[in-house]
Amino acid sequence: MQTRKFFTHTLILSCVLYFPAEQTFAFSVFTVGPTADCPFNPGNYANPIQAAVDAAANTPGADYVWISNDLVRGSSHVYQGQHVRINDTDGVIVEGGFISCADPNIDPNDKTTISGYGNDGGPVFDISGNSNVYLGNLAITGANRDQNQNGGGVGFYGHGTLTITNALINLNSSGTGGGIGLSASNGHLEVAINDNVQIMFNTANDSGGGLHIDGDTNLTMDGAQSFIGYNHALNGYGGGLAINGPARANIGASGYAGLGTFFLNDANFGGAVAAFGIGETDGENAAVVKLYTTDPQKPVHISNNFARSQGGAFYAKGHSDQGTNDNHAYICASQFLIDHNGAPDGAVAYMGWDESFLNPDVGTSLGLNAGCASGGVQCAPGVPCNLISDNVAEDGAGNPTDGPLITIGKDSDLNADNVDIRRNRGGWLVNTIESNYFVRGPGKLHNCVLVDNQMTRTLVGIAYYQDFTIDGCTVAGNTIGGAVIDDSTGSANRLALSNMLIVQPGKTVGHADSAQYVLSTDISNLPASPTVKTIDDAKFVDDANGDYHLRAVSPAVDFGGGLGGLDIENKPRDRDLLDVPNVFGPRDLGAYELQRACGASDTIFCSGFGL
Repeated sequence: MQTRKFFTHTLILSCVLYFPAEQTFAFSVFTVGPTADCPFNPGNYANPIQAAVDAAANTPGADYVWISNDLVRGSSHVYQGQHVRINDTDGVIVEGGFISCADPNIDPNDKTTISGYGNDGGPVFDISGNSNVYLGNLAITGANRDQNQNGGGVGFYGHGTLTITNALINLNSSGTGGGIGLSASNGHLEVAINDNVQIMFNTANDSGGGLHIDGDTNLTMDGAQSFIGYNHALNGYGGGLAINGPARANIGASGYAGLGTFFLNDANFGGAVAAFGIGETDGENAAVVKLYTTDPQKPVHISNNFARSQGGAFYAKGHSDQGTNDNHAYICASQFLIDHNGAPDGAVAYMGWDESFLNPDVGTSLGLNAGCASGGVQCAPGVPCNLISDNVAEDGAGNPTDGPLITIGKDSDLNADNVDIRRNRGGWLVNTIESNYFVRGPGKLHNCVLVDNQMTRTLVGIAYYQDFTIDGCTVAGNTIGGAVIDDSTGSANRLALSNMLIVQPGKTVGHADSAQYVLSTDISNLPASPTVKTIDDAKFVDDANGDYHLRAVSPAVDFGGGLGGLDIENKPRDRDLLDVPNVFGPRDLGAYELQRACGASDTIFCSGFGL
């Protein structure tokens, strides 16, 4: 049992964090319940919750509205037909979960159900103006709004702050933002989704099945046991989240009950997340989504999402109006798991651009451990992390397609660092689309593992006027229909390879413009260089079971020049094994740097878990 006394202190601290510092904290309490012992009850008011909220707005300071479950009578009371309008600059703290009006205690994680079923077509909580609102211990459900409306369970149309803690937002529907619709106007809107918030089973007729955010809105979702799952965008974008610039989303929640942060959401475009660069002035404030880890044992996890057209996990699109305003969209993930997502095109991500020939800039960007998702922590040693696995290019009927895992559209870029990509199925791992003459779309893979994938086309396809750099990567064990890297679209594209270990017998690599420190089973298309050599056997620890660390007898050990830095496991590069002769220097080729000599049976050290 949780007493009101201690719980109140916790809420006051929360409200101080998010409410304006200059306001007066009066903390009047307005208690709502179904029986006569509650001051705000059906006998006194036609809508007791609305009456209590209005009373709080008319009282100076940040006040409480306590909503009783009435558990003393044997069952939890459900408040039906609710469309609660809130406009409160001073701040209002709306809480449920109380046993009764006479017993202001809350059992752990208990909630009061506020249902919009049968209301006048509005959201359950309708927040407007300059408002500062805290919602806690509530199940917000049952809203069924028209297809041209935004925000089913919660709608915020104004500026101020919104904090949500210990809440279930489910089974709501709307045109956009089936669960939550956030649209800043006349100022900045700051939103925090804290611990134990599940946004699930909501439906948007268009976009943002779970959430839809736009305007000058900043969303932060870092809470433990919080997730966005089982939501649907029926005819549009972002099954879990749709975001229009200049809005920003910062998401570090680790998921709920073992499910992913974004789990089993679906849309036409962007099964988990869709971001659009619109509503800004000439690139000053792009649409930005940052995904990062806050619990080192539980990485941010994007799993089992599906797009019926493009972008199983992520979809991003920029926009240009002939060079006057160039509105960008960025998605960046750090310390993550991305698995079991699907789409016909871009099973993991599709990065696009409403192209203009005069576009002077890169329009969309996908960063994977690219240093753009600050604020999180690294995964703990031994925790699977930075892994893109078991994603499938397929249609809605489960039929395989030859679409890419990651599609990098015109004038867009990919920057991936310390990424393990394995056991995926499709046409390409990465495929770029032709860029225009003035803008060379850049792509980079650094410290990567590309292994055990099944691709009908090739691993990396490089289009006309694209630059692509691959450095410090291990490529092996893939089933490929074509070349390892295909840059056959013309001489205008530029491919650079360095510190590479490529073991794909019978497969050509590509026409690299530059190559240094490369061991490959085929070097026929690579520039002649003493640092580029053929290889038959890389001497992996246990490639048959997915372990592509190097044994000391591997020809890739102590092959390259010393460049410093860290390998894919954040272990020091250039570890010179004294009993292994250097070829050109102490650096090992590929993603893994052997820290000490070891044999096939000494897997604890070969696997990088010891020195």
